[in-house]
Amino acid sequence: MTDPIDELLAGLRTDVPEMSEEAFDAGRTRLATHIDAPVPVVATEPYISVTPLRKKRLLRSLPRRLVASAAAAVALAAAVPVVQAARTDGAAPVATAAAQLNAAADRINPVDEPIRPGQFRYTITHRWALGEVMQEYERGNCQLPPGKGGPVVRLDDDDAKLRPCKKLPGGDLRLLQETTTEHWVPADLTQNCLWRNTTTGRYRWLVGDDERGRAVGFPMPRRESSEYAPPGCTDGARWLSGRLSPAFVAALPRDPRQLHDLLRRENLMTLPHPDKAFLDNVDLALDSGFASADLRAALYRALALMPGLRITEQFANLDGKKGTAFGLSRDGIRTDLIIDPATGQFIGMREITETDSSGLPRGSVVNYSSVANPVVVDRVRATH
Repeated sequence: MTDPIDELLAGLRTDVPEMSEEAFDAGRTRLATHIDAPVPVVATEPYISVTPLRKKRLLRSLPRRLVASAAAAVALAAAVPVVQAARTDGAAPVATAAAQLNAAADRINPVDEPIRPGQFRYTITHRWALGEVMQEYERGNCQLPPGKGGPVVRLDDDDAKLRPCKKLPGGDLRLLQETTTEHWVPADLTQNCLWRNTTTGRYRWLVGDDERGRAVGFPMPRRESSEYAPPGCTDGARWLSGRLSPAFVAALPRDPRQLHDLLRRENLMTLPHPDKAFLDNVDLALDSGFASADLRAALYRALALMPGLRITEQFANLDGKKGTAFGLSRDGIRTDLIIDPATGQFIGMREITETDSSGLPRGSVVNYSSVANPVVVDRVRATH
């Protein structure tokens, strides 16, 4: 029978003479030395540490030629640098959140696309948000629990009391529904803007399904659209309005510290979570379609001054766009703003559950939006 070791080594050099006893003993000694030597371990945070395997005593049973080949392999490996795999789970970022935000601000194209009289800047925000939550209770001559939407029914007889409504199997029903928000902002801001809000009718169940929803009268999303044209684009003068005007956005300071302090003062009234409101307001300005290149850079630098902001994911994906997620956690919900670090483009935001609560498992995306950069169009309602 052919020795398998001979087959394995058949492709090696054949011009080497048969190994002598002295060469064999020397090779075995070198191999044992390398095996017994301690393996250095680098345990810095951004990398995966390596623990050496326990030594096994195999030398006595190995053929001479295999020992010689192993000794050569050890010598070759010693000459090759070891490359450790960087962690890709986002837990150990390459740079701090502040450093990456400032770098993204540096990469923003400082010149916005020019716009001529009669043209419009068009922006669209695509959003999936948590829709109406409905608790499944029986309907009829019973009293719903407080806060569940049921009116208090009073009978003529004061002594008569309604029995509590029984909770049906299955618990809460929750779904995400899709909406779009479109802005057309004219070059001449004395003209009217146009804002269009659309519920597309598309939805995704987080808890429940169509059959259960119809059985309890769940309000299934349907397509609806509305348009609003504020005269002179003047509507929306404060953060709390949820809608900002071009003039309001244009007047914001470009100094990062001043902008940070302004946002901080505005959010003091949103206690107990002004930091969450801070992120929401930065998102509101960035996806308004009104923020010029210099203001977008200032917003990134102001955000970099926020204590507690961290990189939650290096390669977040929204609608096929990838960027770095900068997030903050409050009350079991993490809010992320996502920015392409290579171009400085604002991609969107998302909210993710960090605990198992309200019938939703940890890690559920309960709200996200993706934003397209403004494009210049020739007429209102045009999209390209």
